[in-house]
Amino acid sequence: DGLLANLLAFNVGVEIGQLLALSAILIVMGFWRRTGSFLRHAYTANVAANTVTVIDLKSRTRLSDVPVGLRPYAVARAANLLFVTNQHDESVSVIDAVTLQPVKTLRVGGFPEGIEADATGSTIWVACWDANTLEKIDVATLAVTARIPVGEGPRAFGKFGDIKQRQRAAG
Repeated sequence: DGLLANLLAFNVGVEIGQLLALSAILIVMGFWRRTGSFLRHAYTANVAANTVTVIDLKSRTRLSDVPVGLRPYAVARAANLLFVTNQHDESVSVIDAVTLQPVKTLRVGGFPEGIEADATGSTIWVACWDANTLEKIDVATLAVTARIPVGEGPRAFGKFGDIKQRQRAAG
């Protein structure tokens, strides 16, 4: 008695619940895509202009040119911050990636070039060519927390972690 009706009702209820959950997830993702934490921009360091250009990847348009230190070389992103190596200033400019306003300038070793966030997004690493160091920046405190001596003339290095780790850390 009613076994078939109960099975059908249960299965229909489960399907409706799954549709509601999926709809909620899609709505939340839609809002997230509109936030500053969703990676939709590219950044270029303009060595001769002493700026960083922000490019909207969807519209393929130039959004802004942000002034930084002398001879910017490379850009890394962690959380909602951009980190830019300034070769001739021995510094790293920190920029809010949402407002595109300067946050802080950090002193680092001579001729900083290569820069990259670790897989968690909690640390920025900077290769300082003239100082022969790899320097560690804590993203939460915006402080240089380590200077590690390396071989002569460090310029750049590879990515930290795999792409899936980087995507999770960025989200």
